[in-house]
Amino acid sequence: MKNNVGLYLSAFTFGGQIAQSRIRVAVITGVVVVCQTERFEASCERRDEVIVMTSSNYGRMRVSRCVQSDYGYIGCSADVIGLVDSACSGRRRCSLGVPSVPLEQAAAVACPGDLKSYLAASYRCLKGNTAVLSTTGIRVYYGSGTVALTSS
Repeated sequence: MKNNVGLYLSAFTFGGQIAQSRIRVAVITGVVVVCQTERFEASCERRDEVIVMTSSNYGRMRVSRCVQSDYGYIGCSADVIGLVDSACSGRRRCSLGVPSVPLEQAAAVACPGDLKSYLAASYRCLKGNTAVLSTTGIRVYYGSGTVALTSS
């Protein structure tokens, strides 16, 4: 993976509204591809860093090791950043099984349900901390000049 400096636009849902913030960070270019029956594993090596998801799509984006045949349905996918973000962002490590009911439901709008889909996701480890608001279950990530809210 190659480090580039760029702009990262983060969007988080809080109370039904989307809050967006634009911050300057070093973005890691690289996508983790996870086929069906595999697990998406994300972790940060340093104790003072947490995961921040940068992209996540589920579907049949291209012919790859996960999808060997076209069948006329290549290029269909659903943006599932919200699902993966709520499971991973603000944590030091996370693990998601593929497929899952929420991923399949998200992709069902764009792709035929009887064909295999896969997850393509990328994340960045940023210096920061996480706190969980005990009464609401909302996870708050703070650090590196940003605050992000995700539901737990």
